[in-house]
Amino acid sequence: FRFTGVIDETRLVEEFRKADVFLIPSYHEGFCLPALEAIASGCPVIGYDAGNLPTIVNGLGRIAPVGDWRALGAALHEVATALRSTAPRLPLDAGLLGIDEFRRMAASYASGFRYPVFRENLRHLLEDRMDLRAS
Repeated sequence: FRFTGVIDETRLVEEFRKADVFLIPSYHEGFCLPALEAIASGCPVIGYDAGNLPTIVNGLGRIAPVGDWRALGAALHEVATALRSTAPRLPLDAGLLGIDEFRRMAASYASGFRYPVFRENLRHLLEDRMDLRAS
């Protein structure tokens, strides 16, 4: 474990890329941008099923019931043990994934949150809603 304190965005990206997992034992989460940043960096997220975190993680990590520190610890142990094996297969909520498969899925998922994609998805959503109201 290493606590870095406040760091700039460039170093943040470097730290996520060096990390094996991103552990977030929060009891309340809104959008949880750090979890999405971890996933975009190819780092599985382990945390509680607090607020929006399970939706943001989208199976690309392990989610434990809020406050169940034993389940959280077990998830961390299982993922860390898998990472130390010679042919890692990560035990994630989306299933047992090889490292390359996880990274492909994580990159694809995270790309949907880039501004141009997000803007287009929001535009389509709003247009669909306006069509429903006109009917």
